[in-house]
Amino acid sequence: MSQEPASVDLENHLLRRLQNVTAPPIESLVLKTNSSGEVKGLSPQALKLLGPEALGRNCNGVMKGISPSGRTICKEGCAAALASGALASAPPQEALVRGKLVQLRCFRVGEETVVIADPLVPVEATEKLTKREREVLAMVAQGLSTPAIAALLKITNATVKTHIEHARGRLGARTRAEAVALALRSRQLPSTAT
Repeated sequence: MSQEPASVDLENHLLRRLQNVTAPPIESLVLKTNSSGEVKGLSPQALKLLGPEALGRNCNGVMKGISPSGRTICKEGCAAALASGALASAPPQEALVRGKLVQLRCFRVGEETVVIADPLVPVEATEKLTKREREVLAMVAQGLSTPAIAALLKITNATVKTHIEHARGRLGARTRAEAVALALRSRQLPSTAT
């Protein structure tokens, strides 16, 4: 009888114990820690990014989550506080984990803590926007219409629409609003654009 790897064990654990929690996307990093914050299980994606050496280490040392402004989010003892019930829950937060922008969610499951890092920018969104695409999306973020953007940039409405469509394609966005949000989150637009 072969033993299941820690990643399969974690997936089974989550299926059994988190039935009322929305399942994380496949690209998400999922860690399971014991009551002292020591990593005991990794999802396949977490295993791929963090490596097997993450097992047995403290969660905050593995994740090293920091806010986009540079504030440390993952701290010593937070997993233990969740697991013991001293901390009811940790609110979802945007964080940089290993250079990737994620929404970090930590919560108690029995006497353990589960950490989920959901990517905020789709995996496919690796292409950089052109200068003109960034310029047009910044104007969309300010609420300008296609004709207003065209007039300001001295280009046609069709050209504005083309820039928006190209930006959507590069970012993997379905709508103009989603393109703006993804461009902001991936730091391709300044936050002052809104």
